[in-house]
Amino acid sequence: MAEQPLTRAVLWLERTAPLAAEAETGLVAVLSAPERARLDRITSGKRRAEFLAGRLLLRRLLAGTFGGDPFGWVLSAPDDLPPTVLSPANGVHLALSHSGEWVAGALSATPAGLDLETPGRPRDTLALAAAVCTPDERAHLVTLEGPARDAAFRERWTLKEAWLKRRTEGASPGRLAQVATCPGEGGNAWTWADAGVTLAWVHEGGLPAWFRPGPFGGRPPAAWRVADSGGH
Repeated sequence: MAEQPLTRAVLWLERTAPLAAEAETGLVAVLSAPERARLDRITSGKRRAEFLAGRLLLRRLLAGTFGGDPFGWVLSAPDDLPPTVLSPANGVHLALSHSGEWVAGALSATPAGLDLETPGRPRDTLALAAAVCTPDERAHLVTLEGPARDAAFRERWTLKEAWLKRRTEGASPGRLAQVATCPGEGGNAWTWADAGVTLAWVHEGGLPAWFRPGPFGGRPPAAWRVADSGGH
């Protein structure tokens, strides 16, 4: 396996089902001990598919970027933190997110924030915004209606989640409300969005390279500035 430094982050967004099906026929047998223990605790079929799809996606990212057999990479499996590479140790940071039918994973030289959201059941967007958004964010959402309001809220939600994930912090409503998002260049946060999926990326190293073409058709992302009144 090559040991060249990672000069640019690499991102991959893929559908969960095909990866999970492949993982069931090969990856399950070579999971690390921590991964096996965590998989054994999962009772939901959906969660099992998400877990296996994410593990296979990360291994293919690692092998495609650094070389070697995808099954030769050994990963950790903490419950509330991103996985890490146990062997061969190369210092790369991993990020992983699931939502709906999608899974996203990334490699970076320094910690990155990655969050993925898909539309779910109808909800009171303004009530949610009252708990997790800043006054300026709520004022903007009030000017929108229906699907446009829901989509705008998802973009801000994913940005806040990605910001806190980069810091390995939990996303309580109060903490989310301390993270302010504003469209514009000059920050270190970006989103891609269409009707079916919204993806947020936060990284001091800038935009990632796509490992494989995703559902966004090569469209450039929206740029954001993020301010954190609760950071330390």
